[in-house]
Amino acid sequence: MDGSIRPLVEGKTDVEIKDTELTKAQVQELSKLIEEKADMASLILRNDQLGDGDIADIGDAIGQSPSDDIKMLNLNVNKIGPDGVSHVVNIIRQKPDLKLLLMHGNPLRDEGINVLVNGLVNLLPPEKIQSYKIRQINSTAKVMAKNVIDEAMRSESLQSLVSRGSAASQHSESHDSDAASTISEPVSEGKGGGGFRLTELDIGDCDITDTGADHVAKLIAMNTTIQVLNLSVNSKISVDGWKTIGEALKSNKTIKTLSLDYNKLGDEGAKVIADNLKRNKSLECLDLEGNDIGDKGGQALLSMVRFNTRLKDITLMPGNNSMSTKIQDDIKMAMALNHN
Repeated sequence: MDGSIRPLVEGKTDVEIKDTELTKAQVQELSKLIEEKADMASLILRNDQLGDGDIADIGDAIGQSPSDDIKMLNLNVNKIGPDGVSHVVNIIRQKPDLKLLLMHGNPLRDEGINVLVNGLVNLLPPEKIQSYKIRQINSTAKVMAKNVIDEAMRSESLQSLVSRGSAASQHSESHDSDAASTISEPVSEGKGGGGFRLTELDIGDCDITDTGADHVAKLIAMNTTIQVLNLSVNSKISVDGWKTIGEALKSNKTIKTLSLDYNKLGDEGAKVIADNLKRNKSLECLDLEGNDIGDKGGQALLSMVRFNTRLKDITLMPGNNSMSTKIQDDIKMAMALNHN
């Protein structure tokens, strides 16, 4: 695209510039126009080759803009990395009514997901942050207690049981304190804020691994607003990473639509997701297309759908061709019953 971008911005409440390579001069012009714009409701900058420096300029402009009713920011398929994410978080801080944040296909990686999640967490009210810390500490303590009991049950004598129990208790107390410090650290940098109102977050195809999955799980556990979450095409996440995310989904009460398509889940990953979603109270739509799920995973999904009658729609095809027609039909029948 050559020349001025002014015609794409002036007189428009929904600004859309996509599938072009914006020059530095055009980014600066766009930033100036945004800074002066008072009626912008959405900004779509999809596939414009924007990098960290570009989003820094645009983010500053959005922050200074008198437009207070911005509802959507679409930055899909750009080149925004970890350094640029902090500017995105700052946009949310300055425009808390933002509803949709789309960052699909940006190389955020685990570091960028960490910046995004902790940035959002630090916008939460202090009482919400404290509640999360307490839940995490209690969860850690339960795991430690179970390990102590398992070890004691394997002891060869009552004396060994008492000795190990006493030592383990001291060890647990010490590590419980350490765990509390470790868990608190990521969210203790800020004092909390007025919250955020995001209802849709797309971080699909962002090169996330198990480390990033831990950060995503924290956001899911603390989330009270996000209803649509896209985690598709993050196939570097292993079954262990999906277990962590699944545990967070088990108790989440806000997410209604979850996209996990093209993540190479296989039967094992599908079972992990299915087992954790059985008791979820909010999810209605689940996309599992392109995950090479066979009959074993299909059986787990069927059990999930029959148990969790809130689920209304599961997308399985195309891309799960190893699942038999019978299992697919059984799932469809169960879904139909859930609609009644």
